[in-house]
Amino acid sequence: MQTENAKSSTRPPLKRLSYRPKEIPAVTGIGLTRVWELIGDGTLESRLVGKTRIVSAESVERLVRGE
Repeated sequence: MQTENAKSSTRPPLKRLSYRPKEIPAVTGIGLTRVWELIGDGTLESRLVGKTRIVSAESVERLVRGE
């Protein structure tokens, strides 16, 4: 008999939708100062949600792909 936890572990992982600016250096190798520059010039799409700045994962992926 499978438990509920065993069933849920077979689901595919959810795709990340956004990052906080301080998380981006760890996934891209780009420094935090450069991340803020890219946010400032619009290369990385971001918005405020309350007081939290989030950057779309799609824009991070485009940056890494060179698009």
